[in-house]
Amino acid sequence: MKIKFLEFKNPDDASPIRGIEIIEDQVLFFTESFSEFQLGDKDWRVSETLPFPNDAGPNSALKPAVLVKDNKQSALLLLGSGKGEGNENALLMNLKTKAVEKVDMSVFYNRIKQAGLSEVNINSATLLNERIAISNDANGESRLIVTSNDFWKKQGNADIFKAKVEWEQMPGLNPVITALAYSYENDWLILAANAERPIGEGESGGMKDSYLGIIENAYRKSDRKRLRVNEAVKLSDVDPIFEKQTIESISIHADKKKKLKLHMASVDSSGIGYLFKLRLKES
Repeated sequence: MKIKFLEFKNPDDASPIRGIEIIEDQVLFFTESFSEFQLGDKDWRVSETLPFPNDAGPNSALKPAVLVKDNKQSALLLLGSGKGEGNENALLMNLKTKAVEKVDMSVFYNRIKQAGLSEVNINSATLLNERIAISNDANGESRLIVTSNDFWKKQGNADIFKAKVEWEQMPGLNPVITALAYSYENDWLILAANAERPIGEGESGGMKDSYLGIIENAYRKSDRKRLRVNEAVKLSDVDPIFEKQTIESISIHADKKKKLKLHMASVDSSGIGYLFKLRLKES
């Protein structure tokens, strides 16, 4: 795959943007504390800032966002991580009225534990055609969980498929998935991941590199136990600005055959938030 770096922005907000969702011509930005969200356009101009209800936030563990249907209306489901006490809730936001309600996800999260994961720590989610893919980071090991697109309403009997993601392009490394997006046009699952850099001479440990990967025919393969990443690119090889960045959210602006335009929200090693635009094409 070929990636072209297009644009970046370092928002001047006191609370960095940690999530971005593009829905038709509207862009939603979510700040670090999740005490508010912002409405804007695809040029990242913010037109309105709206608070979440007091009993719904702030909650910094709310990060993964996925588009769902609630009573035939479009809604955005913001998932709690499930890690630690009080983080088993989700927020459901009606995209027309902007009304927000809290959803207790404890039944589904307990089923994830019973399915064999040592820890629930959800950090990303996306629609996967007629299903939903969720990334869980348990003790530094990522697993994909694929479930039905109404899992939050039918927590007791929703499908749960677990899959190990194999990054053959990075032997010896242990990539941790940090963000997901899905291309309907190409049936591609887009993954952002961090992997700790091998320690070189005179270096200390802890340095991480960000990668972008693609799983092709993702929906067709979504019930498999192993999913192979077909291509992966280290983002700092695309542009040095990606050094020490962690991609926390990906949204697709233009979904065309073998060509995508991506918007991404990230945070650097100092806790400063950034927005990026990339163009991704098939090699």
